[in-house]
Amino acid sequence: MLKRFFLALVVFSPIFLQAQLVARTVKASNGQTIGFYEFTPSDYTKSGTKHPLIIFLHGVAERGNGTTELSRIAKVAIPKYLKNGMTMRFHVDGRWQSFVVLMPQLSSSYGGWQTFYTEEMINYANKNLNIDPDRIFLTGLSLGGGGVWSYASSSAANASKLAGIVPVCGTCGLSSAANLVNNKV
Repeated sequence: MLKRFFLALVVFSPIFLQAQLVARTVKASNGQTIGFYEFTPSDYTKSGTKHPLIIFLHGVAERGNGTTELSRIAKVAIPKYLKNGMTMRFHVDGRWQSFVVLMPQLSSSYGGWQTFYTEEMINYANKNLNIDPDRIFLTGLSLGGGGVWSYASSSAANASKLAGIVPVCGTCGLSSAANLVNNKV
């Protein structure tokens, strides 16, 4: 009997340890509904070790309605890798690190990323996920890269919420580089 239990544990453990990519929505303080994907790594728990957070802002071609068009996000970059099985676990300095990732979808009615999208993702993560508020990273591709510059440089308060930024091929909509420098982003 005990032998069968351990065999079942070995066979079914990978199923229970799979990372999760889940579609979610949140109502922004301005009343707009934001559709997004939430990824939690296989070692994620609601208590214990806090995970760093990555917020990914997509490019112009992935805009949509946040519900039936949300899958557009998973065509490029981090969301594509997650959809295809990337674990977001890395061995660094002798220990494993894993990341929680949030990926909002910009409404097609906007020509560029509005700062409230990132703000709502940070608020959602702080209220609902076991993340380390001192390790929040903002990244984006193309239009999303511009959104990274815009959010991080628009105020000292925004910059102070971020541990780092990675704008990729984004137009530089830098409001104030001093906000980034003074907050050691």
